[in-house]
Amino acid sequence: MLGETQSSGERGDAPSGLRTALSLELAGKDRFIGRNSQTRPRVYGGQLMAQALLAASNTVEGPQVAHSLHAYFGLRGDVASLIDFEVDRVKDGASYSIRRARAFQNGREIFSLSASFQRPEEGLEHQALEAVAAPAPEDLPTTRAGAPTDTSDPAYLITTALRPTGFEPRWIDPYPGGPPRPGVQRLWVRSQEPLGDDPMLHRAALAYISDYPALEVALLPFGFGWSNGNLSVVSLDHAMWFHRDFDLNDWLLCSTELVSAQGGRAFVRGSFYDRAGALVATFTQEGVVRLTRKAGDAFP
Repeated sequence: MLGETQSSGERGDAPSGLRTALSLELAGKDRFIGRNSQTRPRVYGGQLMAQALLAASNTVEGPQVAHSLHAYFGLRGDVASLIDFEVDRVKDGASYSIRRARAFQNGREIFSLSASFQRPEEGLEHQALEAVAAPAPEDLPTTRAGAPTDTSDPAYLITTALRPTGFEPRWIDPYPGGPPRPGVQRLWVRSQEPLGDDPMLHRAALAYISDYPALEVALLPFGFGWSNGNLSVVSLDHAMWFHRDFDLNDWLLCSTELVSAQGGRAFVRGSFYDRAGALVATFTQEGVVRLTRKAGDAFP
């Protein structure tokens, strides 16, 4: 399950495919080494989640796959240093197993994740949330409406030049900023390279992607955009539930909404649907959203 580092040009130039971003090296019993694959000022939180989830899954026996994760972002990651993942085997059961994975750099813990794994089984089927109405991804432009094109604009750096690589987004709703609007956003996402048929790899890849659109929705009701000079947005914690198997080689619709904003924090909820409208995953995230930027906190 560690996988090979590889990339594919089938869907255009992908400077770092998801397989590269998620790759791990075995470093001992229940220990794994990850490398930063992003050109960002700090390690991308989605990469930490995905690599930690894969590290945990590599210690689980049999056909069990992740159905939930809960993660906390701690210290800022150093993009130049290796990431050392240590996994604790909390529980091994016939149906469910639990793992805790921690990420270290230079002797300091920077991230922690707990994940639960389940052996596939048949059960009751019900879905309360219906997929939101959305145009097909093929009918959307590759460039987001209203996105900055001036390379000297700080917002261009944050949202374009430093966007996590390895997946393709097709935004339905325009770039934030301008008049306040409801705190709801939609976009389609898919991998830029074939991921094969390993369901754990697809889950890890979706965890990687889910951190990308999460907190932007918190800006919309206030009319803020990434050009706001005193805006600081930083992820604090993230939880995710995988409801059924899905294929990230094809498009998934992501719908996010701002649930609450108060005290310098925002809480958001997101849902992923396949083309048929089946709910495949749900996530929540809480993050710092404040108007007084601290040094080094400029990038989400």
